[in-house]
Amino acid sequence: MGADTNGELVNFFGQSATHGQDIVAILRSLHDDRDTYLQVRDWSPPTDVERAARFAFLNRTGYFGLYRTNQKGRYNVPYGGGGRLNLDTFAKGMGELEEVMRRVSVEHVDYLDLMARVTGGDVVFLDPPYGASGDYPFRRYGSLLFSPSDHRRLAAEAERCRRLGAKIYITLPTDPSLLRLYQGWTVVGERRRGNQLVEVCLTHEPTGCRDMVSSGQWRVPAQVKIVDESEDAPLTGTDF
Repeated sequence: MGADTNGELVNFFGQSATHGQDIVAILRSLHDDRDTYLQVRDWSPPTDVERAARFAFLNRTGYFGLYRTNQKGRYNVPYGGGGRLNLDTFAKGMGELEEVMRRVSVEHVDYLDLMARVTGGDVVFLDPPYGASGDYPFRRYGSLLFSPSDHRRLAAEAERCRRLGAKIYITLPTDPSLLRLYQGWTVVGERRRGNQLVEVCLTHEPTGCRDMVSSGQWRVPAQVKIVDESEDAPLTGTDF
């Protein structure tokens, strides 16, 4: 089971379970150019299938694949340039997604509602908005921003579920103000930009998934100073 507060994303996953190729057919009728993009961006589809196709088109043609809305909930990402709407590859991926989504449910609810159902033995993956110190531009999404207090609440919920016996994974940027909330957790996945570490995947105990990492597992230290092992130099908060 999954959950997200983006209703358009949840609708896309729901429609992909039964109407994946209908989504592909709609996309094949659209051109990957700025004028078409702006028309689709302003489109208010009358059906859920068309909503799903609009979401997919904007995801593949908008800047950086972002889904960002203004305070009124209006999608406002600029055109990202051609070349990413490979429909043959997309159609193949939709066929695979259709099979997966027939076995999975995704709900349009807040993460706290879903985490309230967690029990011992569950596996929980969390990919929260990063907030003001996120990695990429356009990092503040929607009318409801994920604030520092939201991150503190998330960390408390992750700890509560851990104590229940659930296995927790969470992705975060290498921002000391956020990593401080997970002191002692184990880094099991990394993403780098060049030699600089920009994002990590954390869990609360060591794991056998060493193929996820580029420089071995390590724990978030008490002083929250992240070390880039390729340079043998500490990355402090000012480096991020």
